[in-house]
Amino acid sequence: MSGKNQQQSLKKKGQSDQIAPIPLEKLPDDAREFIEALPREKQPRAVKLFYQQTMIKASAHSGPLPHPESYARYDEVLPGSADRILGMAERQSAHRMELEKIALRRQFNQSGAGQWIAAVIALFLISAGSYLIYSNHDTAGSSIIVATVVGIIYTFVKGKDAQKKDLEEK
Repeated sequence: MSGKNQQQSLKKKGQSDQIAPIPLEKLPDDAREFIEALPREKQPRAVKLFYQQTMIKASAHSGPLPHPESYARYDEVLPGSADRILGMAERQSAHRMELEKIALRRQFNQSGAGQWIAAVIALFLISAGSYLIYSNHDTAGSSIIVATVVGIIYTFVKGKDAQKKDLEEK
């Protein structure tokens, strides 16, 4: 009998086509010999059972907690372990949020300090330019003042563009 005929003869009516049965010749020798020794009417079920037992089931789960099915089994193996796992995830989440809060506070303080330093430098340069103009060095003093003002305006414009870009990305 050909492989296709064997496959059809081993397939019961109404059996799901999601998993095609294995032809007998593709089974390992010892499994094939065992199934062939069975009565004809039991062979399809034996092939199906063999196939189900040899299937590899894969699943994936991502996150701080195990898959709900696995999570339920933890308490069966070790009573109270599911609560410990949940507590560990909650503590880790709280710790991460606290670190993010600290990082944001430091970033805000650093930004504020940078703005104050820039303001002091700008005031110093404008004062130096004014002094140069006052002491009859009009070109040098005007150049310093104009360069300072242009630099301030450029920084504000670029800063606004960066803010808009960040908001669009979020």
